[in-house]
This record gives sequence, structure tokens and C-alpha cells, in this order.
Amino acid sequence: MNIYGTKNIRNVVLLGHGGAGKTTVFNMLTGVYVPTSGTVELRGQDVTKLSPHARVKIGISRTFQNIRLFKR
Repeated sequence: MNIYGTKNIRNVVLLGHGGAGKTTVFNMLTGVYVPTSGTVELRGQDVTKLSPHARVKIGISRTFQNIRLFKR
């Protein structure tokens, strides 16, 4: 995924129907999955081979939606 003309971007929206690969994209960006081809880059730096915890140190992270945070 390459986002052109986004020099000062703050937010990006990823839309798609169920099964379109949105979660797969997030898993590749955060290092959970390693792409079979291509690279993952942040600010021109190739981060494809960095571990998930190394990516957190440079600003790539995610949260998970959990609708049951507390017991009733």
C-alpha cells in the first residue's frame, strides 16, 4: 500500500467489506505477518524485517477492539 502526496498526513482510513484484507494489512504493518513480496516502509525506512516490538519503538502499533473489557 503506497499513499502518495501524504507529506503531512495524520490519519489514513482503510475501508473494505468483510474478507477484503484489512486485518491482514494491519498485521503486516505491525509485523505480525511478513509479506511474501514488497516492503513495509515508514518515512522512507524499510521496516519489513523489524520485529513487532521494534516497530513499536519507531511508532508503529495497534490496539484491539474488545467489547467485553469487564465482567458483568
